Amino acid sequence: MTSTLAFPLSLLLLLGPIGAPLAGQKKRSLSVRLGQLMQKAEKAGMRTGVWAAPLAGGKALFAHRDQELFVPASNQKILTAILALEELGPGYVFETRFRRTAGGALHVESGGDPSFSRAFRKEGGLFDPVFEAAKKAGIEGFPGGLVLDLEAWPGPIRPPSWPARHFNFAYAAPTAGYVVEGGCFYVRLDPKAAPGSGVCGVFLEPAGVRLPVRGKIKLTKDRKKGGRPIVALDKKGLRLSGAFYARARSVRFRLPIPDPVLAFRQVLRYEAGQKKVSLGAQDKSGPAPKTEPFAVLRSPLAPVLKQMLTESDNFIAEMLPRVLAWRKTHKGSLEAGRLLLQKRFHAKDGGYAADGSGLSEKNRLSPAGLGALLLQAARAPYAKMFRGALPIGGVSGTLKRRFRGHLRGQVRAKTGTLRSASALSGYLIPKGGKPIVFVILMNATGKTLKGRTARSLQDQIVTELAR
Repeated sequence: MTSTLAFPLSLLLLLGPIGAPLAGQKKRSLSVRLGQLMQKAEKAGMRTGVWAAPLAGGKALFAHRDQELFVPASNQKILTAILALEELGPGYVFETRFRRTAGGALHVESGGDPSFSRAFRKEGGLFDPVFEAAKKAGIEGFPGGLVLDLEAWPGPIRPPSWPARHFNFAYAAPTAGYVVEGGCFYVRLDPKAAPGSGVCGVFLEPAGVRLPVRGKIKLTKDRKKGGRPIVALDKKGLRLSGAFYARARSVRFRLPIPDPVLAFRQVLRYEAGQKKVSLGAQDKSGPAPKTEPFAVLRSPLAPVLKQMLTESDNFIAEMLPRVLAWRKTHKGSLEAGRLLLQKRFHAKDGGYAADGSGLSEKNRLSPAGLGALLLQAARAPYAKMFRGALPIGGVSGTLKRRFRGHLRGQVRAKTGTLRSASALSGYLIPKGGKPIVFVILMNATGKTLKGRTARSLQDQIVTELAR
């Protein structure tokens, strides 16, 4: 497939250095104002690339370092979203098929659905429809145990380019062909669960998930001392320590599950027991039998894509390329998905796709290349879904607390944050004005970047474009 990141030569000729005269006094003054912001950014230790153009086409409004390669942070998710929409289509539906094998086992054929979680399935258990369908089909149980097609979803569970320092945080949840709750689990602390014991009640969610738990959290009547409960993962399991205020409300901590496939099995087995459907103890791996499924769970792509872009969900952004690879080769690995991103977007421009989410610091992307993609997405058949999935300034997602003034509701853009990078790219749709496509990529010239300063400068750049 031909890469779209190579920018049209006719447009590149129009892009000049900071402050280069553009057609008309208004454009010259915009160039000067934005040039001053570029100087501030560079002086603050942030190499900054900016590209902006009218959505309708025509001359670029501003460009600075637009051909240079940057670490895009979560702006990488824009590429993942576009590839998913191109390959799957806006109306795509994930399917997970359930069959009873000749040996009496429950076989689960995964389609890589990332939405087996309470965020998407509000009512009942995650697998309630499966066991209800089994009963309707006259299936009383599965004495042969549980079979998953693990060979179709080879490891690893995280991109090799992710720094290990992220692994104990929910934003770095693992992926797999079989996974619940976005690769995470919750630890709920309830100080009222065991009255008189002096120890805080600790519960793991979703129900059925089990992990080795060490230590305990004591209860205290001192509000100050009770604000320091420690809930942490290590190689041995869940570690508890510290104290919790005895009169506090129940709270939850979200952590990445160490073994997503094991958690999938645990939750499925627990819910089978709740529905009084027998399930043998054996756990096996194998391909799907050729029989018709007795149940199929379906989930649309649209809410999954919105969650990924609006809330910057890394788990979904790593799952989608795996799904694309699985559909092409029946091997849904992270590496196969990464190669699809690389081939589609960086065949000729020198960029690099290290992952689908942007958590890797090895991704490379140019402002002009990303701008070209945003222009393409705005004119594609999936344009409405793509733009509707982006955070809205002052309204939703990662932009809810930004652009709360006169630009509220007029900015639809993807944010991006790493300790060495910050980004904001998308669409400015000013009231009474012409829509603008913009890309802002910032990388630290040292080891770290001042996130608040970077975001402030990004907001000022967008504000100037809106004038």
